[in-house]
Amino acid sequence: MTAPETPQRPSDEQTPPSEEQKRATGDPTSLSAKQPGAPAPERTERSSLIAAGLILLIAGLGFAFLPRLMLALGTISPFLAAAVGTLFVAAFFLVFWLRARVQRRRDGG
Repeated sequence: MTAPETPQRPSDEQTPPSEEQKRATGDPTSLSAKQPGAPAPERTERSSLIAAGLILLIAGLGFAFLPRLMLALGTISPFLAAAVGTLFVAAFFLVFWLRARVQRRRDGG
């Protein structure tokens, strides 16, 4: 008995996509930054990480001092303290919403 022959690949078959093509199409098999040997994050990804980190740092510091600020404003007016707290929380979400909008426009989406 002989082993069955394996079919030969046609010579005109397309070559596998490169890593750039995989990343551009969002292919989940492309290398990620967490895998060894993966390419470094692109400049836009790095700037997004830095911007998000700065926003979270500033917001974290603001939230740390917000109770003391609200108590001080509460002696003047409880409504003023509530308004400042509400505006601060709304501003936190507003910054991320605006950033996402700018990125969508920049990326053509």
